[in-house]
Amino acid sequence: MSDVMPRIQVSAHWRSFVQPISRLFQSVPVSSGSVVLLILQSEEAREAICAAARVVDCECVEISANAAQADVQQAIVQHLPVVVVCVPEIFGWVSKTAFVAGSAAVYTCGEHSEGTLLARAAHFVA
Repeated sequence: MSDVMPRIQVSAHWRSFVQPISRLFQSVPVSSGSVVLLILQSEEAREAICAAARVVDCECVEISANAAQADVQQAIVQHLPVVVVCVPEIFGWVSKTAFVAGSAAVYTCGEHSEGTLLARAAHFVA
């Protein structure tokens, strides 16, 4: 179900958010081994968020933003992510499913980095 994505070069824009995103995750709070579920289009966003998750010893599970609703729901139930980051277009039903399953936070991140993830992480810029 999860896709293995090849490692790509992350732009300076996204690299600058790795630490703030990891601090945001710590504020949730996450624990070692927690799962962060990504349902995103942007490869750079996925890479940066996974780097941030590694900082706080979390595992990233990725599922395609084009996956069927049933597949996303199954991934949430199977992996019980503490944090979900999804494209804004599916936030409504994803957040309902994730919160019912026990997720602590659901953020959005669009193709051009718009959404709640970077807006919230910006509060953690040192």
